[in-house]
Amino acid sequence: MPPEIEGKIPGSLFPDSEVLNKWRSWRSGLSYHDPETDAVLVGALDDCIVQDGYYIPADYKTRGFDVKEGGESFYQNQLNCYSFLLAVNDLKQPNFAYLIYFIPKDIKPVGQVQFMIDVKKVATDTEQAKKTFQKAVCTLEGDAPVAHSKCEFCAWALAIGEPVIGD
Repeated sequence: MPPEIEGKIPGSLFPDSEVLNKWRSWRSGLSYHDPETDAVLVGALDDCIVQDGYYIPADYKTRGFDVKEGGESFYQNQLNCYSFLLAVNDLKQPNFAYLIYFIPKDIKPVGQVQFMIDVKKVATDTEQAKKTFQKAVCTLEGDAPVAHSKCEFCAWALAIGEPVIGD
């Protein structure tokens, strides 16, 4: 384990660095091909922890401030998808992942930064990941939704001069 997380997470790092480097790239990461839609979901893991035969996604985040309780909800879908991708690639998954936050604690005059490390264990749901993926594919393959005055994307599109379909 890297010294920053030694003792904060049980297990060890995934031992095959060549495979892990592929998984870290969105071009060659873990993937799932849905035969029904012919769509592909790809994820780029930051790291993978191995513990008792289970493969656990680990994702690093840098924050400029302390993590508030419940902040991991912003990454729920991402972590669900990583767990799903491990599972469909025949890697046993315990239905949780780790978020590892690096929060600047002290900045020295020469630019050296000392970080506080906060590790959150987050429950994951592989079925929810699959449902979200399938819903995204349906949305992408369907008709464009009609613009709405309360839609933030529509407001943005209008602001940059993109056409939107009527309200």
